[in-house]
Amino acid sequence: MAENPIDNVILLPKTIDFYQIEITRMLEMERYEEAMELLRFLGRCNSGDARTDEEWRALLAWLETMQPGKSADDPVEEEEETEADLFRQHLRMKTENEPEYTTQLLEMLRPEVTPDMQLLSLEQLAYLEEPVQLEGKGVTESLVEWLQNSTVTPWVQFKALQTLKIRGFNGQIRVLKLGVPLTIDVARVPLEMKQYPLEFIAILNKLQQVAEVNEPTLVYFAEQIWEQFLAYIYGTATYEQLENLDRALTNVWAAALHCVLADVLSGTVNEIEIQQLYEITSDLKLQMKQAYQTVRSFADTFPFALK
Repeated sequence: MAENPIDNVILLPKTIDFYQIEITRMLEMERYEEAMELLRFLGRCNSGDARTDEEWRALLAWLETMQPGKSADDPVEEEEETEADLFRQHLRMKTENEPEYTTQLLEMLRPEVTPDMQLLSLEQLAYLEEPVQLEGKGVTESLVEWLQNSTVTPWVQFKALQTLKIRGFNGQIRVLKLGVPLTIDVARVPLEMKQYPLEFIAILNKLQQVAEVNEPTLVYFAEQIWEQFLAYIYGTATYEQLENLDRALTNVWAAALHCVLADVLSGTVNEIEIQQLYEITSDLKLQMKQAYQTVRSFADTFPFALK
């Protein structure tokens, strides 16, 4: 294996827990390519536990046998479109064999259903073809009505907005987020990281540049958590604030995210060192504290065992 800066790095226990949960979620949602990418990343690290390392290697080997002809070096051309088409075909066959399957998916959005199951339902509803009638309403119309009249977690709400965009819904929708009414233009909802404004990508890039040298195991973790944070704040005043950052405040938010991750994963934060790494001057320390509190508030409510 070629020499790489993250090879032989030992993962912290909470980092391992996060990765295990991420792998499980990817498999439940049939995101096999993403799961294999993550497992290849983990194969270049060291969990500190031989059994865990072996489990990850075995799972990767099994997934690769289920995806013949693909390897880490294969070019990815139109991968998303191809996977989406295959998923639509799978769902078409599913609904043909089980006419009640659409109703079952929509019923999984009831308030008493856990957020992870709601996310799983939305992942499938995004690619379920119309026309499907449910008491006179199609899937898209049912989703709009549910989203506008329900109180759900920010992550489920954001996934629902992405689902509507994938389904081709055009227009605005009124939702309640963290107790605040918002009007969201569904056409502007990002479906992946590269579709976010450049300011958001710059924050992640800055953290990755620093972490690759100083704490390389944070790199993958940071990307996943940053995307979850953006889903958490999407459409809010904080999101709008981040769309108009200058370079100095980009460093502030990258440093704040770095501090939260270090605190969550190891329980210790060398704040002075992090400030130096991100060139945080004395006149920016208050902004960094405020940014840290915002990201920390998100981390404390994150449902997938972040804390």
